[in-house]
Amino acid sequence: DLSGVQTRTFSLGEDLVVNDFVGTMGFEEVVDWQYYYENEDDPTDRKVVQPNPFDDAQPSRTRNKSGSVVRVFRGEWIGRLGGTLRARGLDRRVLIK
Repeated sequence: DLSGVQTRTFSLGEDLVVNDFVGTMGFEEVVDWQYYYENEDDPTDRKVVQPNPFDDAQPSRTRNKSGSVVRVFRGEWIGRLGGTLRARGLDRRVLIK
């Protein structure tokens, strides 16, 4: 993906400068697994057991990430527009998704 190394001019003009990459936002589903040992004489009698940590077939927790991830950047208004915002006492910093 070469989109991260390309220079872009935003439709908002050249007064917007993207300073740095903040991180990503997305969703992740976490499932905690509990394993039971059933009594052969009484199937309703179950005892919780810990899974073997060396056996990948019995994980204690699994994570599934969503396919949609949003990248978040920090930016700043500069130039004439940035000066106007600063003169009015407004914040020049922006977050861009």
